[in-house]
Amino acid sequence: GVIGNGDSCVVCGNLTTKQCAGCKLVRYCSQACQSSHWRSGHKTKCKDFQLSGKVISMQSASMQRGHKSSTALALVPASGTTKTLKQSEKILFPYEDFVELFNWDKPGFPPCGLLNCGNSCFANVVLQCLAYTRPLVAYLLEKGHRRECRRNDWCFLCEFQTHVERASESRHPFSPINILSRLPNIGGNLGYGKQEDAHEFMRFLLLALVLF
Repeated sequence: GVIGNGDSCVVCGNLTTKQCAGCKLVRYCSQACQSSHWRSGHKTKCKDFQLSGKVISMQSASMQRGHKSSTALALVPASGTTKTLKQSEKILFPYEDFVELFNWDKPGFPPCGLLNCGNSCFANVVLQCLAYTRPLVAYLLEKGHRRECRRNDWCFLCEFQTHVERASESRHPFSPINILSRLPNIGGNLGYGKQEDAHEFMRFLLLALVLF
């Protein structure tokens, strides 16, 4: 379908005019970019994206019907959700592993500041939020991503694992330059040293985490 909004093309970062007809979660500026992304692996992940969208819709509908529970109970799938997940041929991240990481019993690490590298406040605040998201930190520090990474080029999650490891060991603020210098690899229209939008940067990072 054709859409008109300010979202960026997942391939080149230009303004988008199209979205994936299957998952409707990934956007493109042209048929060429869409075809390129499809051939580079999206065709194997499109069904997973469709599934994640259905699960979110089911959870939203359940909340609207007034089914409320505590934070702990919210981790238990509602009836029907488990069945839906089992029907998927490929699961992005096993539910049981997520529960284990969510219940990580380590105390974590004390806050560690990040240096401003020149108009980098937008990135620093997002990196700090991710660096103190317990399930993600537990995954990176306990299991790790680098040894399982299949990418041949630069990988944000590999670099972010290094970032989290350094934050967990450092007593002084440090520079996230290894990530900031790779902004074009994270989002096509992001540039080092420029004032950027934190929300847009966060969207690019979350997409990078999904597509790793």
